[in-house]
Amino acid sequence: MRNRAFTLIELIVVIAIIAILAAIITPNAFRAIEKSKISKAISDFRAIKSACSSLYSDTGYWPHGGNSAIRIINSDIMRDVSGWAGWDGPYLEKFYGATPWNGTYYFTTNANMGRGAQYELAIEFENACFSGGTSNCATPLSSASKIDTLLDDGVTNTGEVQIVPWNDLHWAIQWDFCNTSSCW
Repeated sequence: MRNRAFTLIELIVVIAIIAILAAIITPNAFRAIEKSKISKAISDFRAIKSACSSLYSDTGYWPHGGNSAIRIINSDIMRDVSGWAGWDGPYLEKFYGATPWNGTYYFTTNANMGRGAQYELAIEFENACFSGGTSNCATPLSSASKIDTLLDDGVTNTGEVQIVPWNDLHWAIQWDFCNTSSCW
């Protein structure tokens, strides 16, 4: 009885075909993953902005920003931390506070967005990892630029969406929010 097995040449051909298919599929898979992260970030931006508008509509106040950069999951749109009359939150459901790149969403106020001396209330994609640790969880520059193009003017240092000098992506919710960095 003859033993039937693959020859070495047949195995090499099969491995070569698999390698070619992997070389074609892998870059497309990574592009699709990054595209889904960008879509999630834009969806998060819009949900947070809508929640801020609802908070303002109910209470007459915008969420605190401050120089300390307040995590959105610890802010006024998630918890009634300020005791404002009319608060009817939480204003975001199923929001965990991590960016698609595992950075942290913050509210911040800053005057680095080029609209004069007034401070803006912004959502910040902080480079610090959501779960802590020392890893850099920054939004890739190519993704930040794509977000800027999809939401704004496509120029990363002008408009509502900007990459501020310390390389965090910011999206202004309210222009001319206050006169000082603390705002409260």
